[in-house]
Amino acid sequence: MKILKIITLFFLLSMNLNAKIITDILGRKVKVPDKIEKIIAIGPGALRFITYLKETDKICGVENIEFKLTEKFRPYYFVIKDKIKNLPVISEGGPGKMPYFSKIVLLSPDVIIGVGYTKFQADFISQKTNTPVIIVDYGNLGSINERFLKSLEILGNLFNK
Repeated sequence: MKILKIITLFFLLSMNLNAKIITDILGRKVKVPDKIEKIIAIGPGALRFITYLKETDKICGVENIEFKLTEKFRPYYFVIKDKIKNLPVISEGGPGKMPYFSKIVLLSPDVIIGVGYTKFQADFISQKTNTPVIIVDYGNLGSINERFLKSLEILGNLFNK
């Protein structure tokens, strides 16, 4: 019995060795893997954040709206268009749209980066996909502001940058 307890304790401790806690823009403390290899970005501007951080090679699914509003509306599309063109669609995209949970589950991302979601929505998405969700924000659009800079810092911590 004592050996079983030791093995169980060792197993539980080893599960946390490759994880860290990230506090997102909503103040949620989210446990994420230390090394992120697969990500999904949901919500308005989430994929843009990933592009800013040069983490586009980790994208494993994309919102359909990314194919509808191309270079004219999203200059970062020039950077990502070849990387996303064959990726599975995980949502229609756009403000307030929830992703397709079953498609995300099939892709098994390490983390979901979201913009424009509430704490309740983020927790719900995480629960339905069994994937940590980190929420970031642009703050007041058209300016470099505290929320935008804090979001870049959060993602920098997430990606060890």
